[in-house]
Amino acid sequence: MNYTSEQLRAQFDTLPEALQEAIFSIEVAHQMVDIGQKNALHVDQISLLAETTGLVMLGLLPLKDFVAEIEKQLGIERARASAIADDVNLAVFIKIRDLIQNAASAPKAVGGSNGIKAYGPEDLPSMDNKNLFEQKMGQLFRIPREEVDLDGNKKSGPDPYLEQIE
Repeated sequence: MNYTSEQLRAQFDTLPEALQEAIFSIEVAHQMVDIGQKNALHVDQISLLAETTGLVMLGLLPLKDFVAEIEKQLGIERARASAIADDVNLAVFIKIRDLIQNAASAPKAVGGSNGIKAYGPEDLPSMDNKNLFEQKMGQLFRIPREEVDLDGNKKSGPDPYLEQIE
């Protein structure tokens, strides 16, 4: 979605000062360039990625649409857009998550009757790291407690490794 500079400025002016500083910080700019280089993006694609990230930071683009917007703006496949979004999430959004939540918690609409919605904290994903680990890696480390044969029955009888059976 395209916004006029007046709409962007009006939305920017409603943000807390700390979030305003974060949007224009050199650190965030360097992180965007690093993410672009890591993912072999062209300079123009890095610029589009930074613009799309800025819309999320302003509260004009919901985080749930971030991957789809990266895919559309950069003209790349979904898996690559998802990987880039993960990098942006880790490098930028997690560090300013509280600022984004506070900025989006106050209901506001930019441009009056233009129908532009500012998104709230409910649009941000939860950051429960323990739960995230279980979802992603939990199945890799599950070890069966009992030895079973292919039919699903417990094995009994002599141990082929000559170990004591308890």
